[in-house]
Amino acid sequence: MKDGGNVLIWDDNGQLNQRWNIIEIGDDYISFENVNSGKMLDVDNSSLEDGANVLQWSSNGNYNQQWKLISV
Repeated sequence: MKDGGNVLIWDDNGQLNQRWNIIEIGDDYISFENVNSGKMLDVDNSSLEDGANVLQWSSNGNYNQQWKLISV
């Protein structure tokens, strides 16, 4: 699979492309790996803008693939 596949909001259909593995990085950060593609959840071009595109990309260890869950 190529890098750059968009992540979409969709009704649950039970398929592997809707499943994500959570990978603990440390310091309360995690990464999400798609079960179907093996690609990581990635903020396109490391954007800090509201509404930035989120896509799937090969694991590279960059900050735009690291996520922190915050209780609200």
